[in-house]
This record gives sequence, structure tokens and C-alpha cells, in this order.
Amino acid sequence: HPLRKPAYDSSMRLLGGAFRIPRVLSRVFTSSEQRARALFPTFSDVQVRAFVSALGSNPSAELTRLEKEYRTLQKDLAAWIKDQPRSTLTLFDRQGGARKTFADAITQSWRRETQALKIVSGMPLNLPSLTADFPHVESLELYNTPWTTGAENFIGRFKQLKKLKIANAAMTELPKELTEMQNLAHLALQGNRIRLTPASVEQLGRLKKLEVLELAGNPLSLPPDFSDMPLLKTVNLSRTGLEQWPKGLRDQLNLEKVNLSYNALSTIPREHLDPAPEHFANVIRINHTIDLRNNAFVPQTSLDLDNYWQRVSQSHSGLMHLRDSNNFAFETLDISDVQTVFPD
Repeated sequence: HPLRKPAYDSSMRLLGGAFRIPRVLSRVFTSSEQRARALFPTFSDVQVRAFVSALGSNPSAELTRLEKEYRTLQKDLAAWIKDQPRSTLTLFDRQGGARKTFADAITQSWRRETQALKIVSGMPLNLPSLTADFPHVESLELYNTPWTTGAENFIGRFKQLKKLKIANAAMTELPKELTEMQNLAHLALQGNRIRLTPASVEQLGRLKKLEVLELAGNPLSLPPDFSDMPLLKTVNLSRTGLEQWPKGLRDQLNLEKVNLSYNALSTIPREHLDPAPEHFANVIRINHTIDLRNNAFVPQTSLDLDNYWQRVSQSHSGLMHLRDSNNFAFETLDISDVQTVFPD
């Protein structure tokens, strides 16, 4: 019988004409550790073994999912780089410009090469639409990224953040994705257009692990409620137009700095000016952290503040060193006289 050419199967050839092993067969002859190393090339041998071990009794299925996720990420980022006005002015531009740089940083963060991702753009930059998840990333900083549905979806891929900073994004409300970020310790949303509502005040109050809150430069309208934030250390609500005192400050135990300057506060709550004897020492320490400069306090508040410091000097003279011109004080016509009576 004459020799006949085998039937041609296009799936068995590469573009260059060489035979290839289908991807499913290649996985059979590749160990889980080799596949993990291909996904995460900076892992040490110990990290690779630990990663595969954490995948349980069927690591192949999870590795297959991650391989697919990585390929999709690369396609999404390539489309994002391409979707911009192209310039050939410099080599940097021809290679994709700033978007290529940020795409590389996103890829590195997915591949566990860093736990922090920072995208700081010199001009407004729309974030890419992604489906990949980044559960290992702990810090995300965005600057000059317009707040769109795409931007919301982007930060929604980072659910295990401990630090989130979004500045100059023209954001008008708190991101709904904050609800899922239960490990968040540092939230900074300065320089946006956020207005708080009763619902968003409640949303913010559920971030029980928060240590740092920075909302300066937003027209908040309503003050936050810190009653269920026992770990708070630093709060910046400067230039937010506040007319009401934030709730929950008096019972904080870890406060180091509270900036309420350049607002429209007219009074100070009695619980801060005339606390019960059992709370007095703690309230003095809390008041020491509060910057009250440049508010709209009424004359009676000035008298109340003077009486407060007189009481401190009489009952807790050892804590008078906490008093300075910026914290729990404000400029009045007779501030020099008050400082003469109660020197630092």
C-alpha cells in the first residue's frame, strides 16, 4: 500500500509551523510548583512550596484558575494601554507611556512582587477595567484618577487593603466598596468633593479597625461618628466646612492628633469642657490632640475655654504641659492675657 500523509490537525501546530503540545497536556507534565513559579517568578523555593501547600488537596484547579486570570489581566492591560492617543515623540511614548508604566506596576502587584500599588498621574488618568483580584495587596494609592464606575470597580478588586488613599479624584461620595474592606486601618480621601449623608456616616462608622482618617478638603456637611472606632490615632477634618462637632471623640484611648481647623464650628461640647471627675484626666489628654484654629467660635466659647484651663490648672496641674497655642485653643483678642495667666 502507498504511504499516505496523516490527516492534518491545525490544533497541533504553532504559527511558525512547529508541532506543539496542547496546553492541557503540558499541565499534566508540569508540576504544581513549576506552574506556581511561572506565575510568581520572584518567589523563593520556600514561598513556592508554601503557596502550593496552601492550595489544598487539588492545587491544579486553583492554578488553572490563576493562569486564566493572569492571561485575562494581560489582555485587559494591553487594551488599556492601546486605548489612548498615541505619541511617537520619545521611546517612552512609543512603548506605551505612563499607562505602560502603571500596567507593569499592576502586573507586579498581581504577581506578589509587592504589597503596595501606587498610581500617581500628572494628568487625569482613567483606570483600567479589570476582573483580576489582588487579595494580597495591602496598600493602594491613587492620585488624579477621575472617579468613574470603572474606578469604583478597580478598587473593588482590592478587598484586603489596610491603606487606601484616593486624592484629587472629584469623588462626591464614599466608595461603596469600603463596606468590604474590613481590614482598613488608614483611609485618606483628601481633596475630593465628598458630602456625607446619614447613611455614609453609618458606613464609615463600620470601619472598626481604622487608625487614620484623612478627609481634609471635602465639603462634608455632616461630621463622622467615631463611637465604634476604638483604634483611632489620627483624624484630619480640616477645611471640611463642619458646623457640628464629631461624635465619639471623648471616649477614644489612642488619639494622637485631631485636626478640626479652618471649619465653621461655633461651640465645643460640654463633655469636653466640663467632664465628670472620673473622665477628666482622659478628656484632658484627648483635648490636647485637637487643633481648633480658625473656626467661628462665639464669645461664650472663649470664656468656656478659659474656665476649662483654669479648672485643669487647679485639679490637674501636672497636665498643664499639654497646653499649647494650637491644640484646644484658638486666637482671641485677649489670648496673650490668657497665656500670661496659664503659661506653657
